[in-house]
Amino acid sequence: MKTYMEIAQNGNDHEDFHKMSIFEKTSERNIVQEVSSGKVVIVPNWSDGDPVALGEKVRSKVLCNLGTSSKSPDINIEIKKAQLAVESGASIICDQSVGDNVWENRKRLLDQVNVPIAAVPLYQNVDEAKSAHKDPLAFSEDEVLEVFERQVENGVAMPGFHSMSFEIIDQLEKSDRLMPIVSRGGGILHEWIKRHSKQNPYLKQFDRVLEVARDHNVPITFVSSLRSGTVIDGLDKLQEYEWTMIGEYIKEAHSKKVSVIVDGLGHITIDKIPPAVNKFKELCYGVPLGVLGPAVTDRGLGHEHIVNAIGTSVAVWSGANYCNACYRTEHLGLPEIKDIAEGIGAAVIATYSGDLAREEKNGLLLVEERKMSSARKKNQWGIMLHNALDNKEAMKTFKRVGKKNVDGKGCSICGDLCPFVITGQAKK
Repeated sequence: MKTYMEIAQNGNDHEDFHKMSIFEKTSERNIVQEVSSGKVVIVPNWSDGDPVALGEKVRSKVLCNLGTSSKSPDINIEIKKAQLAVESGASIICDQSVGDNVWENRKRLLDQVNVPIAAVPLYQNVDEAKSAHKDPLAFSEDEVLEVFERQVENGVAMPGFHSMSFEIIDQLEKSDRLMPIVSRGGGILHEWIKRHSKQNPYLKQFDRVLEVARDHNVPITFVSSLRSGTVIDGLDKLQEYEWTMIGEYIKEAHSKKVSVIVDGLGHITIDKIPPAVNKFKELCYGVPLGVLGPAVTDRGLGHEHIVNAIGTSVAVWSGANYCNACYRTEHLGLPEIKDIAEGIGAAVIATYSGDLAREEKNGLLLVEERKMSSARKKNQWGIMLHNALDNKEAMKTFKRVGKKNVDGKGCSICGDLCPFVITGQAKK
């Protein structure tokens, strides 16, 4: 099977290029050029929905992480979370399920959710090793690649793996980081490499990884093992070292016509986000960057969706291309169903705000902003509610506090002293 990158580089047409041009409101030629260079990656969709484009010159997206675990084993709840996430604006679901019936559960998720499914196959290796041998690290190199291939064959359209290695471990042991590793997959591979004295299986058999990706026309995702878990560490030399290493693998993947995405950036203060994104783009050839937040303070417990939305806006404005949605429960516990819409909604507004800020003057988003501003000036409540990014929540809130404003004599906290009324700008 030819990959999207190969098709684009050969100048051939593809139905998905056309779909993306319509969805992204750009030219098909622009999509082809960006896919050809690796700066836009198309994630295929094996369900009834459309594929998703990530990268330069397309709108930023929201990814929702979920999945069964020992503390949340009910796949029905995870499916409800996924459906609510998509309804609230998520473009990709990352299924990190482990436990019994994982293959059957993922098949159900694929059948009932119409967006691309991402995954981190290593987590299944760990869970199976723990179940079979009472040892989460008792998995082999071949088992790692077998599960990776099988998950792709079963419908995972965006498989990810962590970039831990002998070289990174060496750099890590020389560092004075406050929190050396906060990545789950990075930590697992760190211990596996040290115990077995073997290189990361995904890197050691990178040719095989690329072969699987190429055969199934899926992109691969490098998940940063050294993303910072505290703003104290922020952007440091370790992250730059890891991105430099990933950059070499990106060159190899692109030579085989396989697209690459990188998931990185954890906790980092606002001022360091633009230079971090710029450094990443420089070292990783401009491929799509996903951010986990980034969280701009470590003190936002109970409001992590806000903390991460702030970081997402700045990161997207700086050039990041999607975010992993975060919920108010982060660092405290797993999100419940009621937390999903709030977290996804915050992420959608954050990515939109970043896109708006980096969009060229008189762009498409600014046209939509002008529609809202014009309606607000005229007290046209129906138009305002319809044009809200989250119009369901807007309507719900309006029914609670806004009905008294429908007569056009003022609104919000100003009441009768609304400047639009006083100055005669308002029109019923």
